[in-house]
Amino acid sequence: MLINTVVLFLRDLLPLFIFICYLKATLESQVFTLKYQLISVVFGILVAALLFIIAEPLSEFFEGRGSELTKVLLLIIFYLSMLVVSIKSELPSLFKKLVPSTLVAKIAAVSFVSLIAVNGSSFLIFLDVYLQLNMSPLDASIADNQALNVVIGFVVGLGICVSFSVLFLFILRELKQLNKLWLVKTGLFLFIAGQFSYIVSQLTQIDMLSAGYPVVNFSQYIQDSSEYGHILHALIGFETSPSFNFLLVYFISFLLPILLLNTLRFRLQSQNKIAPQYKEDL
Repeated sequence: MLINTVVLFLRDLLPLFIFICYLKATLESQVFTLKYQLISVVFGILVAALLFIIAEPLSEFFEGRGSELTKVLLLIIFYLSMLVVSIKSELPSLFKKLVPSTLVAKIAAVSFVSLIAVNGSSFLIFLDVYLQLNMSPLDASIADNQALNVVIGFVVGLGICVSFSVLFLFILRELKQLNKLWLVKTGLFLFIAGQFSYIVSQLTQIDMLSAGYPVVNFSQYIQDSSEYGHILHALIGFETSPSFNFLLVYFISFLLPILLLNTLRFRLQSQNKIAPQYKEDL
């Protein structure tokens, strides 16, 4: 039970720690301040708890698809919010009046709240089901022992997440100081794509997408259930046997911000070249 609790932490909560590291590394501290971080965490936990509490009645909406469609909507909000934040942080002169720096922090907070809601509610639901299956018909001494294992699992899982995030944030900031920001951005886009691709499994559960066959199989090299599998899944959304739909969504969501950034950067450079020439002609 202790190990399973730690696994739940690595699967559902480690991505949240990784995401806050990316936000702290890519956004200026004056923009995404500690106040916004704390507000995001509090609101995210509240939304996750609400989704957990109303899971049963919510699932009855939209012909039994309510819970999955809610998570899909939250993931779309997460992706679009980070798309705006990524473009604005990379090209600050773009949409200067439409998206001021103060609004960037709020949009980043919305994306963080959405991700906490999705992963946090999944964590609570799986933990609740697991506890019901393993602790219901037990005598008092066994139940106390199992409860102690869950508490220890919480402490160990939280310790792993915090330790990993401290080391990961240090690496991101070192890369930024070494003028390797493109590596940080690439990692961020891979992370966003990995989290957004979770919509494939949600849509598959409600038969809006076919499960399909695995395109490749990495199980001989690494297992989803292994430590490396959990870490890679949290970092880049790694799947041992990804389907075609998963890979399609993954690569489109990864390439879209890169293509948008390059296109907008090219247009800005063109406008900056044309403007001085226009002034000389006048």
